[in-house]
Amino acid sequence: MKLRMLAVCILAVTVVAATTAAAQQMTPEEQEAMMKAMAPGEHHQHLARFAGKFEASVTTWMAPGGPAQESKGTSESTMILGGRYLQDVVKSNFAGMPFEGMSITGYDNISQQYCFAWVDNMGTGIMTATGTCSDGGKTITFEGKVSMPGVPVPVPFKEVLKWVDETTHVFEMYMASEKGEMFKTMEATYKRVQ
Repeated sequence: MKLRMLAVCILAVTVVAATTAAAQQMTPEEQEAMMKAMAPGEHHQHLARFAGKFEASVTTWMAPGGPAQESKGTSESTMILGGRYLQDVVKSNFAGMPFEGMSITGYDNISQQYCFAWVDNMGTGIMTATGTCSDGGKTITFEGKVSMPGVPVPVPFKEVLKWVDETTHVFEMYMASEKGEMFKTMEATYKRVQ
């Protein structure tokens, strides 16, 4: 364990030294572009709207036209790493089992896309997606593909995050059915408690 930590520290120092050396060899224009790519901006401020503690009312559907399942949960979201990323920790129950999940959402200044990663205690993969915003950042739409048990190829999905006002936001998730048609699998309404 100590050797692993030492190796990580050496790697970190090496990366910082290499980055510093590279920056010293850049033209002023390249240095300015690098600083701009590193700095949080307007889109990161859009994400900051979603920070806080929330109670969630969740509805899920397992199949198109299938019965809805209702549950309650909590969400605690914070801006991390100097306002560059929104970290969200969700706790709930699903099908009678405790559910925990965590996401990291950011905006990549270089690709000019929102980026999203999700992990939870009901799987071992990392779900990722990229997206764009509309309505002045009030609606962020992500698209990606996710591996599913018993399905030979990754399944397309879409997520929509809507900022309603200071106290409320809504999260919707859609997945492709066996016929390839997108259907709503989840809708969660978050109400701010802090």
